[in-house]
Amino acid sequence: QYPRARDANRSTMPRAFTLRATLVVALACIASCPTPARALFDDLGDVVKLDAKNFDARVTNAKEDVYWLVKYYAPWCGHCKKLAPEWTKAAKALKKEAGDKAKLGAVDCDDAMNKALCAKFNVNGFPTLKGFAARGKESHDFDGARDADGIVQFVKTKLAAKTTASEDKLAPKLTYHDAFNFLNVVDAHIPKALLVVAASTSSDGVPSWWTSTAVKYKSGRRKDVAFAWVRHEDDPGVARNFKLDPSVDLPTIVYVAQNAEYHAFLRPAELGDRAGGKIRAAKAFVDKGRDGSLRGGADTRDGVPKFPEPRKPRKTADARYAPLTDENVLTDCFGSYRGTCVVLVVDANGVDEFPENSVMAELAKKYRNDPLSFVWIDGGAQAEFARAFGVKKSHAPALVAVKSGRRNRFAVMAANAGDGLDERDGLDERIASAFLDKILGGDMRFEPIASLPSVEPEYLRGGDGEYATWADDEDDDAGVGGVEVHGGEDVGGEDDGDAPSVVDIDALLDVDDGAVA
Repeated sequence: QYPRARDANRSTMPRAFTLRATLVVALACIASCPTPARALFDDLGDVVKLDAKNFDARVTNAKEDVYWLVKYYAPWCGHCKKLAPEWTKAAKALKKEAGDKAKLGAVDCDDAMNKALCAKFNVNGFPTLKGFAARGKESHDFDGARDADGIVQFVKTKLAAKTTASEDKLAPKLTYHDAFNFLNVVDAHIPKALLVVAASTSSDGVPSWWTSTAVKYKSGRRKDVAFAWVRHEDDPGVARNFKLDPSVDLPTIVYVAQNAEYHAFLRPAELGDRAGGKIRAAKAFVDKGRDGSLRGGADTRDGVPKFPEPRKPRKTADARYAPLTDENVLTDCFGSYRGTCVVLVVDANGVDEFPENSVMAELAKKYRNDPLSFVWIDGGAQAEFARAFGVKKSHAPALVAVKSGRRNRFAVMAANAGDGLDERDGLDERIASAFLDKILGGDMRFEPIASLPSVEPEYLRGGDGEYATWADDEDDDAGVGGVEVHGGEDVGGEDDGDAPSVVDIDALLDVDDGAVA
């Protein structure tokens, strides 16, 4: 008996070992071997399986305008497997809440057939989630929580934005200043329907029953009636012009016949309270207007009230800033120019590039629609020109404003002359703007000048020797033109005295302790 027992043991141990080894290999295969796509999503489930064959037809070139959220995955990906039940749960919830307006799809990027499709949308990791709107013309990455609730909320947010945009196109919100164009200009050949409501309700947007009415008069891109709405608490002028009493007359629908021939009202008592009744009443009212039944009625008025026409855009002039030369001095500064010529006098040492250029270019742009011209001149090369306005070398950079005509006059804002400028800091745009604003406002004092200086042609200038002639007077305490600067005493009305006008920057900017008031 013992030998048989030992033989039995020898015969059973290899079989047990074989079974255990087989089980280990099988489990390892389950864990590591690729799982077919159908293991993640059921063919008959709410998640739509997309591939290279049907993607364009279902998403990018679809006949229906459906919002798609697509999951690009690989069957062996652990994160993809973890997300799969949440994706399925979200698809089921959206089917109930959104119907056919939104769908969740899935693309197996491990399938050789789909590799080009996944590459097209830059899928570099798994899972990648992308949303598609407007028949695939708009795409964006998913940035919500990766669970069923987060997925549903993300899609609902996208649908709400899409709905709002669509509703705004169906029945845009009107303002008092938009009313003229809506009633008289845009789509003048078709009638208009304007809803005037008192205040906001549960939603800040257009009432849904109004867009439901508007859509009945739209076929594709063609509109038979143009709809709009206005909220009285935002824009009371519209109701006022139509002589609507907000305490009793709102909400009211105003029907305006084509070419603004007449308008009629549907008052609150006829409109009703419930959304369904409002749609029926509004449609019946608009239909009467279209067939002419409202003309001559008790609540009908000829024409439409007057609303302000939109202002025509002001023509924008070209911003111009140029060097002052003997060739342009009579056209851009003196002579035929009838505005104020603003001359920047700099110590440029014969070069065209200097820090003040950028400030002057900005000023020229800022004041391009005002009667100002902007030029610059090198005081070192045109010393006689600078001295004519009392501008010394230490005053550079300086702004000289010149008015020419029957009476030639000028005003100066200069560095180191009590004007708030410093030759080391250059031209300050804020101070220069205040100087120009004072000129445009008529508050700047201009001084007379008997004759305006000329600009010497380049070929007549004396080279380096000319620069030496633009020097400071011995009296370094003197202001522009030798006049002491005494704060606000030199700012005021026009004076016929001999002293040039010197700007007090404190008075100009109304400065207190260095801060602009």
